[in-house]
Amino acid sequence: MLRVGADPGEFKTAFAVVEIQRRARVLEVGSWLNEGLAQNLERLFERWSIDEAIVEGVGRPWNKRIPPEALRRLQGVVEEIVGFFRARGLPFREVLASGSVLWQEVGDLGWRQRLTGLTKPNEEDVFFTLMAWRRAGSLEGRIPHHSHIVDAIGMTLFDLSIEPGGFALLTQTRS
Repeated sequence: MLRVGADPGEFKTAFAVVEIQRRARVLEVGSWLNEGLAQNLERLFERWSIDEAIVEGVGRPWNKRIPPEALRRLQGVVEEIVGFFRARGLPFREVLASGSVLWQEVGDLGWRQRLTGLTKPNEEDVFFTLMAWRRAGSLEGRIPHHSHIVDAIGMTLFDLSIEPGGFALLTQTRS
């Protein structure tokens, strides 16, 4: 299975293409300016036969210092990416990085929480989790120490469980 993870930012979007078989392998990573995002996504989909896409959505503004205008731009980028996936009939999930931390059900956890097992994980926690998976032989390929690219890689793996001899998929996706 080939997955693409997209971590939208206000001005740039990071992406990762990850192959998941018995082990996960990072095939391509990078980031694009949001101007021309659709053309870059199109080129990515011409290079790879993507089976599923994961995009980080915009939840409640946890950081009150982010201006509402910036949040609107970010939501517009997420909508453009999701629209691209929908138009091609590609199965996708829009996920949040972190969910509520009080009285939570597993479904309320964000992808970072599920990947790392931590209550309030950040990009560094995702990086260290990915490096631990690499040391264990479960993840191959380039893992740059870049917060948005690390997130794009991590979100493609959040619903996997390391089993003896490989991965097991924990959840299903929708189109």
